[in-house]
Amino acid sequence: MSYAFNIIERLGGTRKVARMLGAAASTVQSWKECGEIPAPRQRELLRIAKREALPLQAEDFFKDDEEDRQSGDVGTTGQKDPT
Repeated sequence: MSYAFNIIERLGGTRKVARMLGAAASTVQSWKECGEIPAPRQRELLRIAKREALPLQAEDFFKDDEEDRQSGDVGTTGQKDPT
């Protein structure tokens, strides 16, 4: 699973995160599907999480990259190996 999927689910799901951010649920769903949360929204989620004592830290946005490196799925360029 991508970091985006994991974060959105941990924070209560697509609709709840959309409400937190004042965004459309379809927008948040697209982040889950593509595996990326835009950087400005990452910062906004971190501010909300800190204010509301939610389980989110900056390093959570890099978790799937770390797992890929540990599993050997990332080449020397830092990009996922297409094979």
